[in-house]
Amino acid sequence: MFDVAHDKMKPLQSMLQKNVHFNIEHKTVRKGKLMLYNLHDYYVKFTILTNKDILKTYEVPYPFHVNMNEHMVQFSYKVNDFCRDNHDKEEIVRSFEPMASKLYDKCLNIVTVPNG
Repeated sequence: MFDVAHDKMKPLQSMLQKNVHFNIEHKTVRKGKLMLYNLHDYYVKFTILTNKDILKTYEVPYPFHVNMNEHMVQFSYKVNDFCRDNHDKEEIVRSFEPMASKLYDKCLNIVTVPNG
């Protein structure tokens, strides 16, 4: 499983040393130059260099699904991705009280932005 997890995170390698924004829906929650990322247990830990030259870390749970294109990696925390489109399972999961998380049933987009 560890190798599979690293393969899913491979798209992030092309974003290293580039300016990125971390967006949940349309809101930017972090931004800076992506210096490092690593997987630890069930989390992805990002090290970001801010525009004030301060290293900050941002840790998110391992996503249920990863999408990518040339300028973006999307971590999905959507319930339907968790259930892999099994509607019976999705109904059961949604019957529980939602988690108190900014990422619950949302996507985190990591987007490269031009320098400037």
